[in-house]
Amino acid sequence: MSQKIIFYDGECPLCSRAVIYFLKIDKDEVLRYAPLEGETAKEKMGDEYDEIIKRDTVVYYDGDGFYFETKALIKALWAIDGYDWLGWLIWIVPYFIRDAIYRII
Repeated sequence: MSQKIIFYDGECPLCSRAVIYFLKIDKDEVLRYAPLEGETAKEKMGDEYDEIIKRDTVVYYDGDGFYFETKALIKALWAIDGYDWLGWLIWIVPYFIRDAIYRII
């Protein structure tokens, strides 16, 4: 099974609340969580680390690649049993609209 990790800004209160929400709904513990500023992020992102953290967004990693902004949240929701519907609900909103809303929040 591939490792699924949500990388978040450890200094962002909203990001921390989002992680708390994911911890609450992720009963099977399919996701792992790590701050963007930590060693796990540097190890997984390798040479891309500096570019990725400049994006100032949540990052989802599933072993195949990195996903950003609302795509990261959607991929994480799809990974959690019983919450794929919420991922699909967000997915139907065009990406440029949902990502614009994400950046405002």
